[in-house]
Amino acid sequence: RRAAAYDAAVGMSALVTRPISAAAAEQRAGRAGRVAPGTAYRLWSEQEHLRLAPQTEPEIAQADLAPLLLQLGAWGAGVSDEAAAALPWVTPPPAASLERARTLLSGLGALGGGAAALTPHGTALARLPAHPRLAHVLLRAAAAASGDAGGAALEVASAAVAVVEERDVLAGGGRAHGADLRSRVACLLEAEPGPQAATGAWRRAKRNALDLAAQAGRVGRTVGGGGGGEQGSGLAAAFAAEAARRSTPTLEAQVETVGALLSGGYFDRIAQRQPGKENTFSLSNGRGASFAAAAEPLASAEYLVCLSLDGGDKRSARIHLAAPLSLSELRAALGGSAIRWSDDIFVAPSDGSVRARRGARLGALI
Repeated sequence: RRAAAYDAAVGMSALVTRPISAAAAEQRAGRAGRVAPGTAYRLWSEQEHLRLAPQTEPEIAQADLAPLLLQLGAWGAGVSDEAAAALPWVTPPPAASLERARTLLSGLGALGGGAAALTPHGTALARLPAHPRLAHVLLRAAAAASGDAGGAALEVASAAVAVVEERDVLAGGGRAHGADLRSRVACLLEAEPGPQAATGAWRRAKRNALDLAAQAGRVGRTVGGGGGGEQGSGLAAAFAAEAARRSTPTLEAQVETVGALLSGGYFDRIAQRQPGKENTFSLSNGRGASFAAAAEPLASAEYLVCLSLDGGDKRSARIHLAAPLSLSELRAALGGSAIRWSDDIFVAPSDGSVRARRGARLGALI
C-alpha cells in the first residue's frame, strides 16, 4: 500500500510503499466478497502472510507532528510533554516525534518561554491553513510585501507554497522538467495554463495560491514580526532583511530568488555542494543528498533549498524538488536566526602548529 509516512532522517513526510497488515488483508478479502459468495486469492505465499504485521500502525505513530503541536498550542492545551500526556489520546503520540516537532517550531520562531508556549508569530502561523514551514514562508513574504508596491514577494511565495502542496503543475513531472521549483512557480504565475501545464493540477494550485495570498495578507496585517526571546529577535531581523532585499516589484526577479524566500521555512533543508563534486550535496541536517539524474541542471548549484526529499539510501537522500540560492542570499535571508559563528582550535597535520579558525555554521554546514 502507498501511504504517507514521516521519515525522521530527512525530516519530512513522503509517500512510501509498505506491506499491508494481516488485518488489512483480511478486510480486503471480506470487501471482495461483499456482493456475492466467492473465493479470495492472495498473490503472496503463506509464509509471507505470516510475516505481516498483525495491525496497521496508527498514523500518529508515523506522522509529522509539527502541525498538531502548533494547533495544540493555539488551542491553549500546551506544547510540553506533560501537556500532551494529559490529553485523552486513543494512541499517545511518540515522545521523540513531539521533540522533533518542538525543535522545528522553535527554529521557525513559533515557540518561546523555553519552548513551552507559542510566540505571537506561532499564533499567527496557526491561523494559516498550511504546514508551519509553509505558513512561515507566507508570513515572511507578507512582511516583505509591505515594502513591495506590487506585492510580488507574497504572490510568488503563495505560488511556491501551492506548488509544494499540489502534485506537479507541469505535465510529465520531474522526469520531463527536472527538479527546479522556479519553472513550476513561473508556470503557475501565468494567467492561464500554458502548453506545458498539467491543467487539472494547475487550476487547483492556482486557486490555492490565490486563497493563501489573501489569507497571509490578512494575517500579516494583524500581527507583528516579533516572537518570544531570541527567536523573536532573529525572526524580526529576518523579516526586515527580507523586506529590504525584495524591493524590486517584478515577478521575474522574485521567481529567480524564490529559494531565498523559502529558506526560512526550510532552514534545516539547505544543501551545500561538496567542493569539486557535481551532484553531491551536504544537508544542514547532517545528511548527504543528490539528484536522481546526474544531468539535472541544479546539480552544479552551490546552494539549494530542498522542498521535496525522500530517504534515498542510508547515506544520501534523493532530491525531487529544489530551488537554488547564493551564499549572500542565504546569509541575508537567515541571518542570526539560524547562522551561528564558531571558533575552532586545531593542530595542523602538516607542521604540527596550533591554529584557530572562525567560521559561520548553518546546522552541519560550514
